Amino acid sequence: SEDKTALFPEEITFGWRRVAVPRYGENPHQAGGIYATPGETGGIVNARQLHGIDMSYLNYFDADAAWVAVNSFGVADKHCVAVVKHANPCGLAIDTDQAEAYRKAYAGDTMSAFGGIVGFNNIVTAETAIVMKGVLYDVIVAPGYEPEALEILQKRRRTRVLEVALSDTPLLNVRNVTGGALVQQPDDIAEVAADWKVVTKKSPTEHQLADMAFAWKACQLVHSNAIVFAKDSMLKGMGAGQPNRAISVYLAGRAAGDDASGCVMASDAYFPFPDGIENAAKAGAVAVVQPGGSVKDGEVIEAADRLGLVMLFTGTRHFFH
Repeated sequence: SEDKTALFPEEITFGWRRVAVPRYGENPHQAGGIYATPGETGGIVNARQLHGIDMSYLNYFDADAAWVAVNSFGVADKHCVAVVKHANPCGLAIDTDQAEAYRKAYAGDTMSAFGGIVGFNNIVTAETAIVMKGVLYDVIVAPGYEPEALEILQKRRRTRVLEVALSDTPLLNVRNVTGGALVQQPDDIAEVAADWKVVTKKSPTEHQLADMAFAWKACQLVHSNAIVFAKDSMLKGMGAGQPNRAISVYLAGRAAGDDASGCVMASDAYFPFPDGIENAAKAGAVAVVQPGGSVKDGEVIEAADRLGLVMLFTGTRHFFH
């Protein structure tokens, strides 16, 4: 096993460099500052702003969530688009065509997309820029833009247009708490869907397994307790930040609406009771992917079989706070 003593030295010193002072922090009564890691040239903090008004503190925060989301799937040969609001993806999709990936991501929650941040994992095309017309975004994030696309986007008076380079994955994640800090490795474990355990009588189709892999990765981007409904590599609904997992299931199913029928559902942690599975089936889900590990796994599996669901255990939890 990895030497934790070497990974976490007795003393850690950070030498961040200030790059911006926004009008305020998270709220107007809070002052805020933006700092870069020495030697790092990629990431949101070091983005090149091509258009728009000055970035706010929360613009940096949400733009980073969008940038991380679109680069989490390892699909450089395909197009991933994320629409983010309050650091949660309200729209997320993958497609071989960028404009279509955007349409799918936007369709995931057209109401929440208003005033949000949209991120792309590849250079934005003119076709995509045209399709985006009529939707207000605070920030657009991408590794680059076709000249015609940039010309179209620069007609937006206030929207910030950022060109971002990939950054090195941080060796450690740091979060301040009273009296000090919490430090951990990033949640970047490699997982293979083919290795997951089928625990129900029914097994997933190839298409369902692909959707489960998409939903599982998407679920890691949503704040716990996190539930994701997905279909055809598209986020259909999500439930985030609820202390009760069954409520997250209800909210995700409600957000998906009629589109919940035929969806797969992902949960960032195990179900302690069968009610979450029952709510998923009631909403229209046909398959579930979750870590497993509850003392009541047997009851949960029994409920899935009774309801005719496919269920896979990944063996890995992905809390995100």
